[in-house]
Amino acid sequence: ELARAPSQEASSSNPAGPQMDRTICKPPSTAPQQDDGQERCGHPEDVHVAMTLEPNYLRGAIAAMNSILKNAHCSRTVLMHLITSAQDGGGALATVVRAALPTLRFQLYVFRDAHVRTLISRAMREDLSNSLNYARFYLHSTLPTCVRRVVYLDTDLVVTGHIEDLYDMPLHDNIIGSPEFCKFKIQRYFSSSFWGNKTMSGSVWHKRESCYFNPGVMLVDLQAWRQASITSQIEKWMLVQHNQEHIYQLGSLPPMLLVLSGRNEAIPESWNKHDLGGPCREIKVEAANVLHWSGNGKPWRRLTKNQDYACPVDHVWEQYDVKMTLPSL
Repeated sequence: ELARAPSQEASSSNPAGPQMDRTICKPPSTAPQQDDGQERCGHPEDVHVAMTLEPNYLRGAIAAMNSILKNAHCSRTVLMHLITSAQDGGGALATVVRAALPTLRFQLYVFRDAHVRTLISRAMREDLSNSLNYARFYLHSTLPTCVRRVVYLDTDLVVTGHIEDLYDMPLHDNIIGSPEFCKFKIQRYFSSSFWGNKTMSGSVWHKRESCYFNPGVMLVDLQAWRQASITSQIEKWMLVQHNQEHIYQLGSLPPMLLVLSGRNEAIPESWNKHDLGGPCREIKVEAANVLHWSGNGKPWRRLTKNQDYACPVDHVWEQYDVKMTLPSL
């Protein structure tokens, strides 16, 4: 499934960040190369964004993409890479996305999850064990190699800033860019028995006081990811979790913390105002570039249940909700 997707030459971005004026929305500078009648990797000026697509979070994903388009400097340069599972019926999902957002350019991929399923351990929340949560570990092999840089986003958020500003941020030789929250250290996301076992934790002992980051918003240098074999390193910790003992509880997050701590460019916190899925709290919406409902409370569920049950910030999400009846998939 394809809706105006990418060209072979549009590797476009370098690790230092693309150098171009994004404030002026110009026609494409070059025609995209074709492969069997389909675009492959877009234009050099395109902004590549990856997101998973699955029925239970479809309404959230559509709102997230709608927010990106509405707040971009130039929405026609946004190219979405949507990843779905074979069992979720990618064609049907693509049809819904196309109806909801007819101007969106997107490429659809089916995530082959047989391998990662053998590595996944039961998480404290059932939805965290969904194999699509682990698709971000495999962006380097899922997306075409001509896509060198991509913004990965969770589906329970809205982007209120300009997505180009995030995409163009320099990574300074780091592999990813994500806001860091130094109030929390990564030590807290692992069991005391893990840290107490130096044979097991010795290689990452020095990282225990490193700052937490939430990779639900993540700028990725895909070339650097491949060269450093990041996925293999993450899978090693998943095997420890799966085969030896439960050293963590939160699904796909902890192994990323262990591997990418020290390789993360700390971008401004405004790009991930997270934990909005917990109890209602005051937040300066105007100071945020991304509002992220991580946690159990999703805005579409709270708003549907009862308007009085929703948090004030949920109504910001509601502005991007596409008012249409979603089919049962």
